[in-house]
Amino acid sequence: MNKQYRSSARQFAVLTGIAVALAANVAAADVVQLSYSATSPGTVGSGANTALPTPGSHTFGNSHGSLSAAVYISGSGQSYEFYDDYVFTVTGSTANVLTSSINLGSFTGLENFQVRLYELAGNTPLPAFGSPAGGTLLQAWSTPINYTPGMTGLLAVIGEEVLDAGSYVLEVRGNVSGQFGGSYSGVMNLAPVPLPAAAWLLLSGLGGLGFLRGYSRNRS
Repeated sequence: MNKQYRSSARQFAVLTGIAVALAANVAAADVVQLSYSATSPGTVGSGANTALPTPGSHTFGNSHGSLSAAVYISGSGQSYEFYDDYVFTVTGSTANVLTSSINLGSFTGLENFQVRLYELAGNTPLPAFGSPAGGTLLQAWSTPINYTPGMTGLLAVIGEEVLDAGSYVLEVRGNVSGQFGGSYSGVMNLAPVPLPAAAWLLLSGLGGLGFLRGYSRNRS
C-alpha cells in the first residue's frame, strides 16, 4: 500500500467519522428519496415523490461507481456521466439546498458537479437532460472548495427560493473522476413562507384597531 493511498485512506476515515457524527445530529430529518438515476446504461428508479413537511431539514445523497461512458447532452458541448432526480412535494415553503462532494485524489471524487431545481409540471419523462419542458427553472451553480493539498471538495448551492404548493425536481449531475467512484450528500432546508411587508402592516393595523376597540369599551 503506497504512502498516497494510506494518507487518503486516513483522510477518508476522518471524514467518514465526521459524516457519521453529522448524520447522528440529523437522524430525525426526512430523507428525500432518489426518484431516477440516469447513467450510460440507462435510467433506473421508482419515480418516488417524497412529501416534505415544513419546517424541516431533509437529507439526500447517492454514490456512483466508476462509469465508462457519459450521458451526452445534445448541443450543450459537455458530457455528464450521471443525472440524479429527487422529486418532492411541499405545501408552500421557503427552501435552500446545500450539496457537497469530497474528492480524495484519484481514488474517489466527482467533477462538473452541479445541481438545479425546477417544477415537475410538464417535465415527464425524467430526468430532463436539457432545459425543463415545463414549469419554472430556478437556480443552479457549483463552487470548488480546497480543503487541503491533494484533497478537494465540490459545493453546489441553491439559494433561498419561495416554493408555491406543488411538486418539484431537485436534479444533480456530474462526472465520476475517482477510479473507485464518487459520492455526494446534501440537505434541503424548508421554512414557512414569510409574510410580505404589506401583510405585516395590515396585521399590525388590525391589531391596533382591536386594541382601540377594547380600550373604548373599557372607557365606556
